[in-house]
Amino acid sequence: MSSLRRLAPRIAGLGIGLLALAGCANQYEFRTEAERVAVMDSFKNGKAILNCGVNCIVSWALVRGHAAQLYSQKNWQPLAEDVLKVGVSEDIAWFWLGAAAQGLRHYDAANHYYRIAGSIAATHPPGTLRCAESGTDTCYGINLLREIPVRLAALERSKHPNRHHPSRHTTRDRKSSGEETAKTSADRQPEADPAMSTDWIEPPPVTR
Repeated sequence: MSSLRRLAPRIAGLGIGLLALAGCANQYEFRTEAERVAVMDSFKNGKAILNCGVNCIVSWALVRGHAAQLYSQKNWQPLAEDVLKVGVSEDIAWFWLGAAAQGLRHYDAANHYYRIAGSIAATHPPGTLRCAESGTDTCYGINLLREIPVRLAALERSKHPNRHHPSRHTTRDRKSSGEETAKTSADRQPEADPAMSTDWIEPPPVTR
């Protein structure tokens, strides 16, 4: 009996270690340049997949803070690589992937990733797929349901710049009448309730 008692802490430690390892798997390791290029090509084309769940939670917890820093620094390429390496399917991860794509001017890809992030934030119950805005703030101060519609509107303006940039003569006329100021304010605010959007894209199934 005393031998079992002495072994109990070691057995418990082994169990904790195994659980930690189970949550430390990455989706990609980028062991070769060819692998990295292939993954980044998928990212640019809007075909990146984040489908890791519990097997990646420890890795994501270790990387998430660094990813938030890269986002605030607008360091888009390393941000995309950090998110893709771990591959966890969380709304903030998809959002950061969209921001990286937008920053690198892959606008169609950014649109796709933002809509997946919005789907998780708007329609999924609190849990492993959603970042937390209260307690330990794993959304890092970003209100996704407010930010994503604004970014989607900006993407639309990037695709069709002539629709939102009138001629100089028209701009002067509108500024003199105060219409330009009203238009700018309207552009900044989404008209519809983002949580009620029907244009979200469901995330791929979590398989790991």
